[in-house]
Amino acid sequence: MSALPKPTEPIPSARDLVVAAMRASDRWSDNAAAREQMRQECHEVLPHHRAELIKHFEDQYQ
Repeated sequence: MSALPKPTEPIPSARDLVVAAMRASDRWSDNAAAREQMRQECHEVLPHHRAELIKHFEDQYQ
């Protein structure tokens, strides 16, 4: 049985996603409850979807 190929790009951490998502929360002046919900939802995102979502937040909320 052959080894699985190594990924060519590192998978961003949930923390990286939360940091990017908080820019959106800042932009929308979210309250503490909305920010906490966003944090929880970020931790639920599957690792292989994080980079795409981070890019979206960066593109929309720089």
